[in-house]
Amino acid sequence: MVPDDSMFVDLYGRFERDPDIDLGTLPDDVYSLFVSRSTALRLTGWNGRGRSTRAWSPASAGPADGPTAAGLVAWYQVTVPAGVDRRPLPVSACAAVAGDVLGRLGRFRAHGVHVLAPLHDHADALLDLAGELNWFTPRRHELVDVEVKLRVPTTDGLTPDRLSDVQTVFASRNVESFALTLDRVEVDAKPRQETAPRDAMWWQGHGLASAVFAGRVPGDDLDAMSWLAAQVLDCTWRVGIRQTTSVEVFTAPADRHRTW
Repeated sequence: MVPDDSMFVDLYGRFERDPDIDLGTLPDDVYSLFVSRSTALRLTGWNGRGRSTRAWSPASAGPADGPTAAGLVAWYQVTVPAGVDRRPLPVSACAAVAGDVLGRLGRFRAHGVHVLAPLHDHADALLDLAGELNWFTPRRHELVDVEVKLRVPTTDGLTPDRLSDVQTVFASRNVESFALTLDRVEVDAKPRQETAPRDAMWWQGHGLASAVFAGRVPGDDLDAMSWLAAQVLDCTWRVGIRQTTSVEVFTAPADRHRTW
């Protein structure tokens, strides 16, 4: 499973590196710039024990491993402080900083975001997400369809109804300009035959329960997609799921390529 203090963010889309920028190798650029941007925005800081005292500690980052038609551009891993004032998972902020890094290195147009996060008792709801809605208000007319996929490991007591309830919680919030409609729920109780070593490490051979939603966001940009991903994680927490949770939000399903 994912360590209970780690969160991963993958960014998908189209990226063109600025040929005039030469800061060394791209893997170093992605991570070092992520650290610099996080520090500049006071989103990270360390105590004497090397633990973050703010939103996160950058742990690792890098570009997609070679050209890929799937559209994976870069991935990021952060360590999130646990159990401090029930602070929320910084999904939107982390995705925004990750997008800033790619914007500094070239031109990036987001097609999707994938978040893998631990949900447990101290990772309470994302609190006042509704307070961020004014950011999207001027663009209410630019509504874009997205596909959302939520995945959690199958365990005793995890029923399809539990995943279906995520839509019910979301609908109760009456979030204008965002929508989430359940398409289907799939439960694979058999151990997965993983294709990548890190998948086997994260899921530890468990089957996966999946819920696929038709969504709508106000604009085909990273802000809107990551905000919806954050909402889905929060709704998942509120229906009682306390496990590693994967959320994908894509504007174009054809561009999808799962790395988790």
